[in-house]
Amino acid sequence: MSLETERFPARIHDQEADAALPADLYEHLVSSLADYELIPTADVDRRWSKNTQRKMEPLIRGGACIVVGTDNSVVGLINGSTTWYEVKNFVDLGMTPMEAIEAATSRPGRLLAPDIGTLRPGFRADVILVKGDVLADVGLLQT
Repeated sequence: MSLETERFPARIHDQEADAALPADLYEHLVSSLADYELIPTADVDRRWSKNTQRKMEPLIRGGACIVVGTDNSVVGLINGSTTWYEVKNFVDLGMTPMEAIEAATSRPGRLLAPDIGTLRPGFRADVILVKGDVLADVGLLQT
């Protein structure tokens, strides 16, 4: 297994794609991602990611409004099951776990409408229950 698929196993086995796609199409998708590291864009991705932390650090430190988004330009990463990866990456880039969780919940909520994304009377928000302390391990959000 390659470094990219070790870091992002959803690139190879995406549960939502498996459930939504016909079996033959899903198998074609999986096999097309097997050689991701050999695709020329993989080298570009590696070089690009080396600069990401350097570029993000002043934005995080300066309190920029950074939010999790569902669209991405990552080759082979299927939208939908990737939000937790973005939260984890934000932590890896220097956000606290709470800042990263807020970047996926209340912060985009405030940008979309004044009454969503926060657990308050009169507001609308989705709730998930997670067993464990996500501030100690944001990876728990994956389950």
